[in-house]
Amino acid sequence: MVGRDRELARVILLLDDALAGGGRLVLCTGEAGIGNTRLAEEAAASAAARGVPVAWARAADRDSLPPYGLWQLVLDEPAVRAAGDDPSGAGLWSRVFGDAERPALADGADSGSAQRFAMFAEVRRRLAQAAGSSGLLLVFDDLQWADEASAVLLADVVRQLRGKRILVLATYRESAASGDTSAGLLPRLSADANTERVDLRGLPAGAVGDMLRAAGLPASADQAGHSFSAGVVAKILDVPVLALLGPLDECRAAGFLVAGDRPGDHRFSHALVSSAVAARLSAAEQRRLHAAAADAIEALYDGQLDLHLAEVARHRVEASLPGDRTEAVAACEAAAGVAAQSLAFEEAVRLYRQALSVGEGEIGENGRCRLELALAEALHRSGDLPGSQETAAGVGRRAERRA
Repeated sequence: MVGRDRELARVILLLDDALAGGGRLVLCTGEAGIGNTRLAEEAAASAAARGVPVAWARAADRDSLPPYGLWQLVLDEPAVRAAGDDPSGAGLWSRVFGDAERPALADGADSGSAQRFAMFAEVRRRLAQAAGSSGLLLVFDDLQWADEASAVLLADVVRQLRGKRILVLATYRESAASGDTSAGLLPRLSADANTERVDLRGLPAGAVGDMLRAAGLPASADQAGHSFSAGVVAKILDVPVLALLGPLDECRAAGFLVAGDRPGDHRFSHALVSSAVAARLSAAEQRRLHAAAADAIEALYDGQLDLHLAEVARHRVEASLPGDRTEAVAACEAAAGVAAQSLAFEEAVRLYRQALSVGEGEIGENGRCRLELALAEALHRSGDLPGSQETAAGVGRRAERRA
């Protein structure tokens, strides 16, 4: 690792403190390509060499994960999975996240809050159990793309880290965070007394020289990027998946792609690669591909679409045009409803607000009232009582004016 000795030494020192019972969160920040992921991997390798279990979860792209998706990845890691859990993961989500029998919204806000409190407590219990006598390192890569529910659960875990033999290392891109769902949470995490920040800046001239001398090496999988499913791409192009194997192999050999976190998934070796690809497409072509991607996901996961609704909503929004926002609004509303049922109330708030923003001026008063009342309920369940009351009051004021 070139030019990051000081930053790595600091992370290792914080790991030592955590193993002594001073658990905390380390936020590693910097722009795309600056080396956040590489630093995290070096820290993980150092921890593993000491016999410290490591669990890793990556937010591969905005809206690519279902509510609490990052934590589902964490709990499925061998370092965290409980001894009695089925190795396949079967039944795990129903015990921790309640997916098998989602809470009924009619039970009321207090019931939903109690269920989520119990769920968060169960996650903390599992982490403490996994830490045991050896400690535990949790790595969250590209946190700026985390779903809201995962980010809120992370904040809860961080507040309870004192006295735990756990170090949480999270990377996020400063330039991206300001426009993403976790933008409001990251400053709060930074301000928490139990959080340390490691800010990565440009390399010194000597380190840049070292990298240039090593520039002949091929791209490696330790660089994060956007992920995609080969099945979805095949559906978009209307070709068999097998027809993509050759081109995908060529892209991997050239260093543009690496294997994703799930079988059949791939990632661009760096976000800059995907940005360069997107820059070559016209706005019209990008909209067409977003619409085709949404159609492909809906067809591919027919009957089990709930976990992919946020991704569908993102594509529908990107594909929409003024005067034709109906599908985008409906997709956001559907994703918000599933998020609320999954106790991911902050994610539901984001999606209901997105539906209202996208449909501004194009949805009727009845549709607007329906979305705002659902938003008010989600705000109430998330603990934002003033926001909930103000939203509901706005609906009431407009109804009075119409009367």
